[in-house]
Amino acid sequence: MITSINWIALIIAILLGAAIHIFAFGNSKFLPNRTKLNQQDYPWILAAYGILGFVFNVIMIKAENQSCMADGLKFGLLTGLGILVPVLFLQGKFSEKSSNEMFIENGIYVLTLAAMGAVIGYMA
Repeated sequence: MITSINWIALIIAILLGAAIHIFAFGNSKFLPNRTKLNQQDYPWILAAYGILGFVFNVIMIKAENQSCMADGLKFGLLTGLGILVPVLFLQGKFSEKSSNEMFIENGIYVLTLAAMGAVIGYMA
């Protein structure tokens, strides 16, 4: 299973996911009530997206769902909408975030997963 991972695609997907996260959450236009990201946060963001990308790639391989970019995109959207959004929505409700902020954050994460899935699927 480890040998069937396209490591170049995984690294590109990880870097893309981290870049989208840093741009979206580091930009005060999207989330004005959020604190700015510091450069010391970047290694942790990269590590988190590394784990997410690796697990995402393994799940795609096990599901035999990595034949093209469209499959990766669909898999990313379904994973984001089916798993990530409910978890983040519940977490946001208990941390008393506004609905607007929760929808923006969830949208960013779903788009990030879709982009990561598209890269992994395209380079499969």
